[in-house]
Amino acid sequence: MKLGPTRATVTAATLKAPSCPIARPGDLVIWYQNTLRQRGTLLGHTPYGTGLVAPDDGGAHSKVPYDSFRLAEPEAAVGPIWAGLSHPGAILQATEEDLKAVQALMGSMVPPGIRHSDLTTEIWLHGFEVFLSGAALRNVLTGETTLDAELVTTMPYDRLERLVLSMYGEQNVASGDLLARAGRLRVGGRTGTADPAADIRMFRFDKPGSPTALFGADFRRDMDYGDFTCHSVYYEPSNAVFIDPCGTALEDVEQRCLTPNFEPKRLSPREQAVIGLRALSLKLSGYSLSEKGEAFFAELDESLAALSHVDRAAEIKEALGGGGRVLSDEVWQGVREVFVDLGHEHVWHKYFAPCRDMLS
Repeated sequence: MKLGPTRATVTAATLKAPSCPIARPGDLVIWYQNTLRQRGTLLGHTPYGTGLVAPDDGGAHSKVPYDSFRLAEPEAAVGPIWAGLSHPGAILQATEEDLKAVQALMGSMVPPGIRHSDLTTEIWLHGFEVFLSGAALRNVLTGETTLDAELVTTMPYDRLERLVLSMYGEQNVASGDLLARAGRLRVGGRTGTADPAADIRMFRFDKPGSPTALFGADFRRDMDYGDFTCHSVYYEPSNAVFIDPCGTALEDVEQRCLTPNFEPKRLSPREQAVIGLRALSLKLSGYSLSEKGEAFFAELDESLAALSHVDRAAEIKEALGGGGRVLSDEVWQGVREVFVDLGHEHVWHKYFAPCRDMLS
């Protein structure tokens, strides 16, 4: 599939936006607390129907129910998420070839018979941005067949949960407190079936997965908690555009190149180790490493050390064997060759070879 040069660049101002019914992260808001009028900046939202606000007076951040505050200056509202896109980010119009590939995925039906496009339309009409992204979009753009969608939205978690439960029914929705903290919901894909599924998540802002998780509307901050540029393209269906916040993500998809774009300070060593194993899996499937990717592999020793032997074996099995019981000799040989070629054979001997007996 031809990428990049065949797509026209468009400006954020030309895109239509959903009619958001609430303040967005970055907006100035007003609320009352103990009879006193308060004013501050909305930083983001929790999974439980509250926004985190930084008061103008510099006091402690406050969790305020969304129904309790309003825009302070409607004429100065921050607008849709792409309004804050900065250099080197780019917005590119999808080609006819792109549209055919994306629409084939978005037409997949999740029990009880709802297309992925039905869900994105509902989220948009409720007033929030929603994007196809991640590995699902990467697969679409490289011509690989996929039925599962990965969606990212600015819709607060509690509102999204109510929406998907009403659309799909409780039996077809995976939710719960742990998923709420991660800002994730999953619909369809029931165990033992070949049903398509959709993973929907919030834009990550601060400590996703923790009790103090906060979600927002910022491409750069979302990528800080991601992994590679090839998973950092956002397709917006209502305008039929690709948003490439890094400016190189679409090119990396086309070149099947792995370039880390997360912020190490925001991820634990364990999380970075899991990203490294994900990179290893993609490397075995034919992806190359950019210079930055090779540097990441050179530092993988420290991250892998954060995992116990048992945990490391489990993560290796998940990343390289799809959770299967055993890994073939061919896979093990491929893993070793990757580290030998990169000049890090000691990592193989120290962290992978000891797990082989458990996974062969």
